[in-house]
Amino acid sequence: MRTGTRFFERRVNGIVFGLLVAVALAAEANAATTPVTSPTPASSASPNATQAPSATPLPSPIVPPRDAPPVRSTTPPFVPATSHSRPPPPDSLWLGNASVVNVPMIIHAERPFIQVLIDGHPATVIIDTAAITTMVDTNTTGETGATTEISLQIGDLRFPRLQAQRADVRAYSETHLGAEADAIIGRDLLQRYPVVLDYPNRALTVFRDSHGAAAALPTGAVSLALRVIEGRPAIQAVLDGQSPLWFALGTGAGYEILLNSSAEHSGRFLHPEHSIPFQEAMPGGDLDGMLVRAHSLTLGSLTFNQPLLVVSSATRVQPRSELSGGLGATLFSRLTLSIDEISGSAAVVA
Repeated sequence: MRTGTRFFERRVNGIVFGLLVAVALAAEANAATTPVTSPTPASSASPNATQAPSATPLPSPIVPPRDAPPVRSTTPPFVPATSHSRPPPPDSLWLGNASVVNVPMIIHAERPFIQVLIDGHPATVIIDTAAITTMVDTNTTGETGATTEISLQIGDLRFPRLQAQRADVRAYSETHLGAEADAIIGRDLLQRYPVVLDYPNRALTVFRDSHGAAAALPTGAVSLALRVIEGRPAIQAVLDGQSPLWFALGTGAGYEILLNSSAEHSGRFLHPEHSIPFQEAMPGGDLDGMLVRAHSLTLGSLTFNQPLLVVSSATRVQPRSELSGGLGATLFSRLTLSIDEISGSAAVVA
């Protein structure tokens, strides 16, 4: 009886275990065959559905700080760019490294002539220290009195652009000086460089600076103070022991001494029995006066005895000038004359 009961219990347990295994296998098979459905996004819509446009917010306006300057709503118009031009050349060019320029000097009627280049062509120039404006000869197209621009070269010294006045320089020089000249130069040279006119050695020397000119003065040179009066270099001289007077230096004039009729002491030289009429043609006009002989002329420590004096007969209508007259080429033709306007000095070597 017990044996049958045990057998029955074992069989029931086997059946229960088989049922449990079958249920487990069926559940696993069901899970493997069932498809997994993916979740649908909530934002996706059907393709036929229409979306409402959304407005983009505008940026906030720019508010300048309190200390900022006001901004102009417009800008100035653009100016067309001008064409770039070369800068004008300098007044003078010193070619080479030499400190001096030496050129030969030829004397005609006691006036100094030198050879130069004018606009690239050989030419002859008169050095007149009293010439305020450079004068150039007229040509077939030129007009007397008109102003023109020229280039002038003295040795290694070149003036690229000089304002020159057209005049009958060639006719004047041929008629009154016996030699042909194309131009007359004075102040345009002297106001820039020291110049030495060596009449005995027939040489013109232009120095690059005042230091070189002072170092080149020989022993025994008489130094004089120099001023520029009315555009002309002038020095003081004593005539017949009277008070010193200012005389312009004029190497282009043929007289020894010129005394203006309005100058101090001019009346004491006018004696009809001891004077003769005097007339000289000048590029700027004729000079008329009376020629007399003075007792002496003193330049510093240098004295000239019995020089010839021209008392001008022209009456000055302008205010009285500091210039009492001039010293001409006839006086300097036996000397060496140094003129340095830059340093305000002159020198004479007898």
